[in-house]
Amino acid sequence: VAIGTLIILWGLDTIFAKQLLLSGFDAFSLTFVRAWTSVAFASIMMLFLIRKQPLQHISFRHPLLWITGISFFAINLITQLSLQHASPFLYKTALRGSALLLGIPLLLQMRKYSKLAVASAFAVAGLVLLSLYTSDENFIFVAAIMIFFAVYTWASDEFQK
Repeated sequence: VAIGTLIILWGLDTIFAKQLLLSGFDAFSLTFVRAWTSVAFASIMMLFLIRKQPLQHISFRHPLLWITGISFFAINLITQLSLQHASPFLYKTALRGSALLLGIPLLLQMRKYSKLAVASAFAVAGLVLLSLYTSDENFIFVAAIMIFFAVYTWASDEFQK
C-alpha cells in the first residue's frame, strides 16, 4: 500500500506543483520547499538507519557530490519554471526522453543494435512531436531538464562507485 501510494504521488507530483504555481506560489519558493522537504525526509531516514548500521563519512569536498546536488536542484528549479508556462506532461516527456537518451550509449556498448534502433526511433519521434506542440521557450526548458538529468545520473553513478 505504501509503495503504491508513493508511486501515485510521484506520478501526480507535477500536477500538484502546477496547481500550486497557479494558486500563487512562485517557482523558486516551490523549489526550496521541495528541497527542504527532501532534507527533512532524508534526515528522518538517517535517524532510523544509524540505529541499524554505522554510516560512512562523506566528504563535502568531493566534486561529484556537488555536481550531483547542483544538478538535482537545477532539475527541480527548471521543472518548476517550465510548469509556470507549460503542461506537466512536458516535464514527464522530458524525463522519459532523458531515460531513452541515457540508454543509447549502454545499448551501443552491449551491441544491442535492434534495441538501439527502436530507442533512437522513439527518441526522434518524441522530439519531433514535442517540437510541434510546444513553444521555443518550453523546448529550451525540456532540453535543460534533459541535460541536467543526464549530468545528475552520471555524477551520482560515479559518486557511488
